[in-house]
Amino acid sequence: MNARSNMVKVAIVGGEGIGPEVTAQSHRVLNWFVAKRSVPMMFREAEYGLVSIPRKEVVALHREEFSDIELTHLYVDNAAMQIVREPRQFDVMVTSNIFGDILSDCAAMASGSLGMLPSASLGPVDRFGRRKALYEPVHGSAPDIAGKGIANPLGSILSVAMMLRVTMNRPDDAGLLEKAVETALGVGARTADIAEPGSTKLSTAEMGDAVLNALEKVAGKERERA
Repeated sequence: MNARSNMVKVAIVGGEGIGPEVTAQSHRVLNWFVAKRSVPMMFREAEYGLVSIPRKEVVALHREEFSDIELTHLYVDNAAMQIVREPRQFDVMVTSNIFGDILSDCAAMASGSLGMLPSASLGPVDRFGRRKALYEPVHGSAPDIAGKGIANPLGSILSVAMMLRVTMNRPDDAGLLEKAVETALGVGARTADIAEPGSTKLSTAEMGDAVLNALEKVAGKERERA
């Protein structure tokens, strides 16, 4: 949090291909929170780099601070097989950037589509207790479908939920948004990548509308209980 401006600085990456299309839907959701939940924020697009963590540092950290947590080491080919075989066995996977990119795509298909998964790249905590964070869906730019309005925006929207929970410390709002996505999916809202044969396929913007409509309903029920 910037004390002088009272604004949270969050970088949401667009880029080539479908980036602007799916990012537009997450911005619509964020605008809902700004208008309805008094969430202050400022956005900018940015390029970024990722840093991998050496294995010896992970082992040392586990031994010194987290010995009560089970730690397992896997080769990447076995890890990919285990994700396909039984994804629920994993809570956290620590790996390099290139292996993480491969394994996240593999894990995405366990949920049905690359378009479903959010992600966060978190920097170290600085001396002020703050950390830089970048939130984005796990998929790439997919230039082959850019401009067609068929991309799934849920990974981008759920990245907003991660931002609300982790960076902005607003778990209740994160829960609202996650519940809205769950509600929209529960009534059959589907983009082409997750639609069953013969079912209605929503465009990127229509899926965004479905989530926003569900968000209004979920928030309304919350107000009634308050």
